[in-house]
Amino acid sequence: MRTVTLGRTGLTVSKTAFGTVPIQRLPEADAIVLLRQAYDGGITFFDTADTYTTSEMRVGKAFEGMMHKITVATKVSPRTYQEASAHIENSLRALKTDCIDLLQLHNPPQCYADHDGTTPLDAALAYQKKGYVRHIGFTSHSLSVAEQAVQSGLYQTLQFPLNVLSGPADEALIQACEKAQMGVIAMKPFGGGIIKQASVTFTYFSQHPNVVPIYGMQRQSELRELLELEAAPPLMDAYMKKQTRQMIDAIGGQFCRGCGLCNKACPQGIQISSCNRMGDFLSRNTLATYLTAKWRDAMEKTRTCTDCGACVHACPYGLDVRSQMCDSYDIFMDLWNRLGDQSQNPVL
Repeated sequence: MRTVTLGRTGLTVSKTAFGTVPIQRLPEADAIVLLRQAYDGGITFFDTADTYTTSEMRVGKAFEGMMHKITVATKVSPRTYQEASAHIENSLRALKTDCIDLLQLHNPPQCYADHDGTTPLDAALAYQKKGYVRHIGFTSHSLSVAEQAVQSGLYQTLQFPLNVLSGPADEALIQACEKAQMGVIAMKPFGGGIIKQASVTFTYFSQHPNVVPIYGMQRQSELRELLELEAAPPLMDAYMKKQTRQMIDAIGGQFCRGCGLCNKACPQGIQISSCNRMGDFLSRNTLATYLTAKWRDAMEKTRTCTDCGACVHACPYGLDVRSQMCDSYDIFMDLWNRLGDQSQNPVL
């Protein structure tokens, strides 16, 4: 297994990392088995979050007594000092550890740079000072906010949507992180499910030796495929270059990073960013999280789209985000009509 040192953290982790969003969908015993199989296969970096329902607890149970052998990154989402502190305490308990290797501020609306004693950054720094957090990172779906985090010099890692569909601005962000000695962690290595060829994705990240992709896994077959690619990494030869170009041409305009600027621009108040990614959400999260009356109403609201184009003009990547709404609506409503509201059914 190849390894990467995450910038100035000094943390050396497996190049292939395990994303724990999908293990929410598994029976607990199966999730624990999959996590241990990943470790046995050489994966030492596991990424989770306080918002991933049971994922932190499952990581804690899988690696109880051996946390020193792996690196765990978790994320805290609340926007105040008090709420963030409570979530850090919860994460420490769920992970069954006395110290979090990497605590990331999870997709905040701004880059917290002021130390006024009220922000999640202040909470993270307080727990770091007490010895409960080793390193502090930042995650973002917004290019501009991510750039601010890099420029601030306050964070040791950045997690951002990156994959073979990434463009020049994303590549420049990687370079800025490397110049700032920040570890680079890639979310959405499969573009939220639209990239189907693991070999193409794998080869892309081989061209970026300092970037660690977080692969969400819920099946042994997915783990096995990635471990096989690690054992025999494909080359960026003429065939792979052709495959990559064909993929970019076919689906490059569909990769939503989830920055949310389209939401702000919509005069109808449609939650475009989330609604358009609903198929991915439903495939990786528990159905109880998204198959709810709240999200049904949000999906129904997509039908009020007037095709004004404000969202298209707002998208920093020039995506025609309107084109995905009908497909996302059909995916959601098909499940809703068959299963109904699952908000009270935590096992789904």
